[in-house]
Amino acid sequence: MVEQKILTDEEQKTEKNFREEEIEFEVKGDKLRGTLFTPVGRGPHPAVVFYHGRNSSRQSYLPIGAQLAENGITAFCFDFRGHGESEGDPEKIQIEDLWLDTTKAFDFLRKRSGVEYDDEGNYGLCGVSMGGDFAATLAGIWSQNVKSLVLRAPTAYTLETGTEPIDTLGRILKLRRDWKAARVFNYVKHFQGELLIVASQNDEEIPQALIQDYLDHAMSAKEKEVYMIKGTGHNLGDVDSPARLEFKKVVVDWFKNTLVVRR
Repeated sequence: MVEQKILTDEEQKTEKNFREEEIEFEVKGDKLRGTLFTPVGRGPHPAVVFYHGRNSSRQSYLPIGAQLAENGITAFCFDFRGHGESEGDPEKIQIEDLWLDTTKAFDFLRKRSGVEYDDEGNYGLCGVSMGGDFAATLAGIWSQNVKSLVLRAPTAYTLETGTEPIDTLGRILKLRRDWKAARVFNYVKHFQGELLIVASQNDEEIPQALIQDYLDHAMSAKEKEVYMIKGTGHNLGDVDSPARLEFKKVVVDWFKNTLVVRR
């Protein structure tokens, strides 16, 4: 009979073909916390940043980050201020504060050793709901370097919502539905990479008309696709729910096919 060896946590990490590291970085005096997944082996590696939604955290995206790293892609999942394990008072934080978090997280990853950065770019961004607005805006600003973009049920904030506390934004969007004036559309039109929008069939927050507006404004995108998750609403459920697992597979396959992985 062969005796099964029980690995310690440290030994289990060395058995994987990626490294997992807890990260802290500071924005305006608040500590933001995240998890960085880095492939083992010679880099540089392509990299993806995940931007979660309002009242959510990075926890739902850690399994996706780990699987991307297994496939040679660095992944960075972090918590916005006032969310998850990051510092900050959600009653005082405004949408413009979270936009600053968005740029700081991307800057952190760009400057990380072992991450690929060149004139052609080999970055991916994935944004969900609130994070979708931020990811799409950032992709437009860094259009020469962000090659691939995934948006799931992205919202679109107007300039007026920029000074609203984040805990009121959901109510505002439900009442006004005035996304056509959102600034994200002024930026996503410059994105030149490959765009995937993942929609939920029964989304009670994001109307299909908003998804179509994203597609229409992304006029410079090399490729545009929509993937519909059937039978689910805005929230995909727990990390092991069928809808969440479907989303994980879609995201991993997309970035594997659109980012250049050098073995």
